[in-house]
Amino acid sequence: MNNTVSITKAIGIFLMVLGHAGLWDSALNYIAMFHMPLFFFMSGYCFKEKYLTGMRTFVKKRITGVWWPYVKWGVIFLLFHNLFFHLNIYSDVIGFQGKVEHLYSWSEYWSEFIGILKMRAREPLLGGYWFLASLFWGSIIFLLARKFINNKWIQGGGILTVCIFMFVTKCQIPFFGVGGRAFLAAFFIWIGAEMSCDKRFVASFINNRIFAFLSFIFVGVGSIYWHTSMPKMTTELVIPYCITAVLGTLGIYAISKWIDNKYANTSIGKFLCFTGNHTLEILTWHLLLFKIVNLLIVCIYNLPEENLAQFPVYVEYARKGWIVLYFIVGCGIPLACCWVYEKIEYNRSKI
Repeated sequence: MNNTVSITKAIGIFLMVLGHAGLWDSALNYIAMFHMPLFFFMSGYCFKEKYLTGMRTFVKKRITGVWWPYVKWGVIFLLFHNLFFHLNIYSDVIGFQGKVEHLYSWSEYWSEFIGILKMRAREPLLGGYWFLASLFWGSIIFLLARKFINNKWIQGGGILTVCIFMFVTKCQIPFFGVGGRAFLAAFFIWIGAEMSCDKRFVASFINNRIFAFLSFIFVGVGSIYWHTSMPKMTTELVIPYCITAVLGTLGIYAISKWIDNKYANTSIGKFLCFTGNHTLEILTWHLLLFKIVNLLIVCIYNLPEENLAQFPVYVEYARKGWIVLYFIVGCGIPLACCWVYEKIEYNRSKI
């Protein structure tokens, strides 16, 4: 994989974990303007035109690389739902934005399982998996537009038009619940693919430090006057959000290119590339691992044990400095486990 892409994804996943770890509202509003579109952009940037004549191969890659991890981990976390409840990881008193949990009955387990198969799960500890669902369906939408619409501007314009229509009407594709967010993801994938086709155009921007600086300034303005995020998108903010998302992504890509050029063969560069290649593991585990920090806070400050269920973090304490530990635990433990696993596999292959 392109090292610059890996570094860009590493920065993106760090920003995501920080956003979940109790970041202050102003900073959270800022990074939300681009940090998740960044991943869709990179997906499109890495798209290979050969898939247009091998659509089955592309769909198979998306099933094995996106749908299957979603189902596998979704089912595992679902099976532990009631245990999490008994351990106070979930609670019927404390939850995210007032949404509390309860013990599942057998019928609810079955209903949630079907939801997982359709990529419509609601397991809180896998809350970030909305991204995988949007990536899967967005990729399929993009592929179909790319395959059957010759004019590239009609491709992008058509995807964006349907996206806005779905937000306006609040309609969804039946059964799978595919709505405006998936089409918005497809639009970002399309932008990434188009910019990949004209790398000189992209290079003329990312090599310009003034452009990168102005991009982040514009994102800052957007975060004040029309701040939103993909999960909270509304019709009137689609267009301005697209602009800030693209500018923010290009700014991060410019920083990543500079890091790649200067630190590619250093421990910093290698660590960022390793992180960028293991974003799924961080996405999967960071919310559960945050509970380790919650437990420390409960024990140190002698708080009621139900506060273990504070979600995604214990914000009051995160903003008193614990955000650093949340970030280290949420990113560090998955990466350490991946590194150990790969070392074991490598040594086993040498035997």
